[in-house]
Amino acid sequence: MPGMIQFRGAILDDAQPLIVLCERTIDACYREFLGDELVNSFISRQAFREYTSLHLGHFQLLNLGDELVGFSVCKENQIDLLMIDPRVQGYGLGTQLLEHSEQLLFRSNPVLGLKSFAENRRANAFFRKHGWEDTVAHTDKQSGVREILFRKYEPSHLAVSRKRNWRAAVAGTRA
Repeated sequence: MPGMIQFRGAILDDAQPLIVLCERTIDACYREFLGDELVNSFISRQAFREYTSLHLGHFQLLNLGDELVGFSVCKENQIDLLMIDPRVQGYGLGTQLLEHSEQLLFRSNPVLGLKSFAENRRANAFFRKHGWEDTVAHTDKQSGVREILFRKYEPSHLAVSRKRNWRAAVAGTRA
């Protein structure tokens, strides 16, 4: 797939291609850890259609040439969702999209968060590789699926936090 990488915010005309990309990615990549029943239920309920209509203004799209190949949903200090088309996974596009999303959110937040399915080992390894730390695991009440909450500190915030903790330790107090 030749072309130049471009990031941009979503517009109304992007809604249907986003839904198609999401459902294709979930169908191809989520069955191994969510199972057929949950994936089929998600797709048949057209849950992403509603999500897209509610959150379209928070989508960051990744285009390769003229083709939509990935997206993230950035809300407040959270990366709420990040997907790369299965046809182009493994080429570094996910890394570029994650870094782009982090940069956007770090402009106004020193600490970011995201959730991932606990059994999505590939995604969790990807997030850890890029400096995200596991914080808490819990079970989603609606789906019954285990999730991991990750966080990441803006690099300059992390340096200040560590310096403050070191000074507290030298002074004999706890931070």
